[in-house]
Amino acid sequence: MMLPIALLQRAASFQADAPVGTGIEWLTLAAIFVPAVLLVVLVYWGAQETV
Repeated sequence: MMLPIALLQRAASFQADAPVGTGIEWLTLAAIFVPAVLLVVLVYWGAQETV
């Protein structure tokens, strides 16, 4: 019963203090910027289509 608890604690501590360069920060930035850029492109494209 202690093994799952230890694994959960290890996983939680890894996410809490993930070292720089793991890619987690890039996923966060991509989750913010990719939809924003896509929205801008779609709005611009829609404005060009409806002269």
